Amino acid sequence: MKPFRDAYCQGRGMPSARYERELLSRTLYGHARCISWFLRLVKSDYFSADIEFLRSLGSLRSRRELAAEIADFQYHPSNRTFLRRRLRLRVSAEKARRIFERHMKPGAQ
Repeated sequence: MKPFRDAYCQGRGMPSARYERELLSRTLYGHARCISWFLRLVKSDYFSADIEFLRSLGSLRSRRELAAEIADFQYHPSNRTFLRRRLRLRVSAEKARRIFERHMKPGAQ
């Protein structure tokens, strides 16, 4: 089975160079997406934990490994801040899970 990054990009008909930017945009909470430009302006590496999580997902080849990656992301030290934990100015692990499962189910394009 191919890695999630390849399956996602193939399913979306896009080059793999756009994977992180595209998936970050699709998995951010809606209100976080609206102010993501501001968060990057204030702190250029604000979304580094999110990008790290999405890169990790990109290398997965099966759904069995997904739960461990989500747990690692949820307990990442960056996610302990008020902005990320309480205001949810971060990626939604649930959205990422749904997208992953949609593209990695047997027979998915």
